[in-house]
Amino acid sequence: METAPYSFVIDWEPDGSYRLWSFDPQRSDPLPGAPVQRGKWSSIQAGHHLAPIGSYVFDWDPGLLSSPYRLWNLEPTASDPLPGHPVKEGTWYDFTEGHQLVTLANYLLDWVPHSGSYGLWNFDPQSSEFVSSPPLQSGTWSTVREGQQLIPIGGYVLDWEPENGNYHLWSFDPQSPDPLPGPAVQKGNWGSIRAGHQLVPIGDYVSDWVASDGSYRMWHFDPGSSDPLGRDTVQEGKWDTIGDQHTLVGVQPTIPLGAASSTPATLDYMRSKIKKIVFYMLENRSFDHVCGWLYEHDVPSHLIGSTEQYDGANSKYFNVDAGGKKIYVSKYEGENLDCPTEGAKHDHGDVMNQLFEPFDKTYAKKNSPPMTGFVLDNATGQTMETYTPERLSVLNGLAKAYAISDAWFCSLPGPTDLNRAFSLTGSSFGFTTSFESGRSYQYWPNTPHRPSIWKVLWDNGFDDWTIYYPDDWEGFCYTYHLFLKGQIPTVDANRSPHLKTMEDHFYQEASNGSLPRFSFIEPAWIGGDPKGGDRPPNSYHPPMDLVPGEITLNNVYNALFGEGTTLQQREETLLVITFDEHGGQYDHVSPPYGARPYANDKDSKSGFEFDLFGVRVPTILVSPWIEEKTVFRSQTPVQYDSTSILATVLSWYGVPKERWGLGERTAHAPTFESVFTRETARTDQPAFTPPLAEKTLGASDIPLNDLHRLFVPRILWHLAGGKIDDDQLDEAAQDIQNRANNVEELHNLLAAFQESIAQMN
Repeated sequence: METAPYSFVIDWEPDGSYRLWSFDPQRSDPLPGAPVQRGKWSSIQAGHHLAPIGSYVFDWDPGLLSSPYRLWNLEPTASDPLPGHPVKEGTWYDFTEGHQLVTLANYLLDWVPHSGSYGLWNFDPQSSEFVSSPPLQSGTWSTVREGQQLIPIGGYVLDWEPENGNYHLWSFDPQSPDPLPGPAVQKGNWGSIRAGHQLVPIGDYVSDWVASDGSYRMWHFDPGSSDPLGRDTVQEGKWDTIGDQHTLVGVQPTIPLGAASSTPATLDYMRSKIKKIVFYMLENRSFDHVCGWLYEHDVPSHLIGSTEQYDGANSKYFNVDAGGKKIYVSKYEGENLDCPTEGAKHDHGDVMNQLFEPFDKTYAKKNSPPMTGFVLDNATGQTMETYTPERLSVLNGLAKAYAISDAWFCSLPGPTDLNRAFSLTGSSFGFTTSFESGRSYQYWPNTPHRPSIWKVLWDNGFDDWTIYYPDDWEGFCYTYHLFLKGQIPTVDANRSPHLKTMEDHFYQEASNGSLPRFSFIEPAWIGGDPKGGDRPPNSYHPPMDLVPGEITLNNVYNALFGEGTTLQQREETLLVITFDEHGGQYDHVSPPYGARPYANDKDSKSGFEFDLFGVRVPTILVSPWIEEKTVFRSQTPVQYDSTSILATVLSWYGVPKERWGLGERTAHAPTFESVFTRETARTDQPAFTPPLAEKTLGASDIPLNDLHRLFVPRILWHLAGGKIDDDQLDEAAQDIQNRANNVEELHNLLAAFQESIAQMN
């Protein structure tokens, strides 16, 4: 049986009397029994509007030339569900008579029906006003005008005309110049839902209520259906106690810990045991390439989601080169950990060639990729070489000591920026190419973009998170710049609580147990060290010596679970290790198709619809609540990808899915609480020895790869943006890329540029 959602309905009257009802669509009456709370608000009365936003509720009075507003915490178990003093209060001079306010996930839409004009406002509950100014987007709709109603539900808006029953369903996209971009997802006519009816969204249900006689019908909202309210009602009946002057508002509070907190492998169990999640995303290695031989001589002890044995590498797999020769999967036997020595291709077009072969265009038919084009596309057999567990002893050691998924895919056939975007925002912003230009990268935060997980957490009352990054170049943090800056004005005004360096903060806070609830770690892209020394890159991105990456991964693990940490620290912590994408390296498993993130996502040039996952990558979960030698897979028809991390973290926080606003891929993503199967936490502390530490390559031995070159203009724009003109920055970036032959030379040239900018000041 489907679990009832944690949703409520506020039923209030013009005199301020209210009742709070628990909503249960599985019951014959979805508002069963007596109300949870009832009372009277002295300050919320006739003329006021009430609406949920994030984990809050706001009320405002649009009937005045200056509109007073208040933002309230929502606490359904309190004697007053909007208890105490408001979180924020003030006066709006923009939202007055004739305006309608529609809450869309974690944004506010201001709409003037008689003119069709609109503005989309950013929600920030900790700002002086809880909406940012000016609006993110503004314009005028020619087709959405007076006589229509805009009803928000999940990541969509139902645009309904009560007089004739016509409707359009629009996907909400805060990045689009029109936040309700066309074409409509669905359109049609509801012959039986007309004037006199009220449509009330409650979670992922819609109530059709006739105030004059109290009759209602309950529909399950399905944006993928030809009719978003489906063909059959879930429930119908009559509410005798809700009169025609009442107003109904559906609300979804933060979900409390449930009754299954003592049952292993459930979300409640994970929420009761895990208090801190650390998310470490590495770079560009496929599953077969780095973890394919993990169980060559052994078998897992615990299989979750499937009884199939470990789906690893095998020397029988092959691709054919341009001369028709079969190139088989082989084990890398070089002296150093620098395979491949040539950069494999991994732009979107190249990856599609690797999946389908250069001359096979069967994506349009939605065929399963045959995985036969890696050698042809890369023009090298190195793409078929793989590491044994002994060569990457930390990564594979963690995988065997805890849990690894052999059915986890990157989110898009394409490069770093796009897949990291998926892992933090639920989409690639509709792009199939990276943001490589210095100018486009620098100005990226100045335009609206789809929200990140940090905005969702912030707008739902959670500010206990931090991005940790290596302070290589005066506070340069790629993750903040591309995926967070411009979304939360309060954080932009004071970054320090939420952006911290690895060396000065992470290791100490991890060791002493003071990490926030959610931590994200950014690797050292090209290395360097403003405090002296020669820190190598540690991201695992090929071609590159992997020893620094193994050492850093071991350091992160030891800070969280190693000697000196307490049992309580270890029990409360989950470390998630994954890779953003495969970096052009071979994997034999065909990626599946999945949900398109936003309804109108489609690449106009290639026809790609963002519905195909990328190549399989390793994802490892580390916690003493996980059995040794666990292999986990999705327990749903949908396979794991990076958005599963978003879905799991938000579910673990208790944020209802209807408030995520991170697109359909995230909304459908399976979560991984099933790995927490132990009834008692392990007390052992597995230890690992990084490989070939005495043979690690120096910076002068590491050739430049595409990632290093990608980051040169980004670092220069960070150091000097606004201090010298754009053309000079572009020229300086090109000059450094042309002159540097290895990482050491790149460090020196960047340091010289940094010094020249400092002297200008």
